[in-house]
Amino acid sequence: PPPAFDTRRLVPVEMPADVGVRMGVDPESLTIGADGVVRYVVVAQGLGGAVNAMYEGIRCSTFEFRRYARSSADGRWRSLDDDRWQRMSSSGPSPHPFRLAREGMCQGAAAPTTVREILEALRLTATQRAP
Repeated sequence: PPPAFDTRRLVPVEMPADVGVRMGVDPESLTIGADGVVRYVVVAQGLGGAVNAMYEGIRCSTFEFRRYARSSADGRWRSLDDDRWQRMSSSGPSPHPFRLAREGMCQGAAAPTTVREILEALRLTATQRAP
């Protein structure tokens, strides 16, 4: 099952200005599976206050991502009917997995060996972006 998440501890993910949402990863949700897939909860916060969370995975070896579940308004996770692996892209409806892979969830075609490495890379990138 997807892990619980908390919007107060999100590590920000850089998004294009035209996207109109702030995104972040809950560091407590990060795992690296024996299958080499990095799994996490990413939260999108709209300018009007709407919050959407998704439980996803990134497979660095093939540069693909998969969305396993989405959090509903009542806070419950709902499995998705279409949870197939998709190629990551810097554009399109879901550019955040591409950015997460580039910002630290992947080291080339491999996943980092520890969650700590991922968090350090994500936080370093977020710090470098700060005004």
